[in-house]
Amino acid sequence: MQTRAGSASRAIETYDEVLTIQEAARELRCSKTHVSQLVNGKVPNVPLLPNMRVGRRVLIRRSSFERWKELIESNDEGRLQ
Repeated sequence: MQTRAGSASRAIETYDEVLTIQEAARELRCSKTHVSQLVNGKVPNVPLLPNMRVGRRVLIRRSSFERWKELIESNDEGRLQ
């Protein structure tokens, strides 16, 4: 028999943190303006940074952010510019 505590802990495990533009910029070590351009698809040859909008706020799921960074890294492998 499953207890309430078991289902609550499972819900916590699947929780996906969200980042603001400012927090994403801090992690990428770039400006908020640059992250906004990534979110809006305005950076040439760089895939759109997945996001969700809640009113005027732009939020980025941690899992989407990590996948996006892996995609960028895999696209840049072997390239010297």
